Amino acid sequence: MNFWQKLLGGTQGTGHPVEDEFDPTSLLKQAQREMEELHARNRDVAVRAITEKNNLEQMVQDIERKIRLLQEKADLAEERGDTDLAKQLRFEATSYTMTLTEIHASWEEAKLKADRIKATIKSEEERIRQKTTEAMLLETQWHTMQLQRSLFASLIEVNTGAAQNVPTSERTVRHALNRRFVRQAVVQRDNLRQMQADTEKRVALLRENSKQARTRDNDDLENALLREMEQYEAMLVQTRDATQQAEEVTERAIALLKDEEESLRAQGLDPLIVSDEQIALYEAQAALADAETTRDKRHNKQRGSMALITLLVILAIIVLLVALL
Repeated sequence: MNFWQKLLGGTQGTGHPVEDEFDPTSLLKQAQREMEELHARNRDVAVRAITEKNNLEQMVQDIERKIRLLQEKADLAEERGDTDLAKQLRFEATSYTMTLTEIHASWEEAKLKADRIKATIKSEEERIRQKTTEAMLLETQWHTMQLQRSLFASLIEVNTGAAQNVPTSERTVRHALNRRFVRQAVVQRDNLRQMQADTEKRVALLRENSKQARTRDNDDLENALLREMEQYEAMLVQTRDATQQAEEVTERAIALLKDEEESLRAQGLDPLIVSDEQIALYEAQAALADAETTRDKRHNKQRGSMALITLLVILAIIVLLVALL
């Protein structure tokens, strides 16, 4: 299963990321690998097509030069009165002309093929760029959800008094994780800001280039640029919305993290003294607990399915007995 299949399979109908078995960071890395592989394949195809076109173009130029040289020699031989040589040279030039017609046709076909390949590569790159943008937006939503869930859980425990039942070491470790989530949120926010700025520049450049194409009466180029601009404008709308959401969530998260830190300090805890080993152990325990919960849910679902099947079989037997009576 490739990145895009996992991405589509890992989102709900609302477009929001689901929690189970969804790792946006690893999926984005896989997307980058797939993009690099696609670029490599496209480069190979494009290089072969362009090389073929250039070779045919060189052959056309060589034959045209050969024909001109033969015609010049024929004219010179005719001026000297050597009509037989002139006739032979012109016959040879005619033979080259026939060959030139065939090679020229192949050259024109190679040019069209190279242009089609370039257009296909550009279309694929635009599609992947758009999908990558969508994936980054999903990653932002994912980290936002993790951040809010973790922070609010801690604050609810404090406000309800349940925090007293949580071991001190666990609370400080969870605060360290919350700090990590906030750092990730800040990075995501900054990335989205940069993405928005880059997309705005791209839209402006495409708009200016389309105007220049219109001035030169190049309708095909103008339409192609306008279509590309529409794609980037759609991406820009998504990016602006995600950037605004990331800014709001990050601002709230920083405030919540500060409240949590003050709460821990008020209870005599130092929230900044947490080792990497403590964090790793807590994450491993949490992952194990999540795996057990997922397993229990799966088993319960299977038992429910078996109970339903058993009930249907019993009903079928009852219906059969009634029919026989």
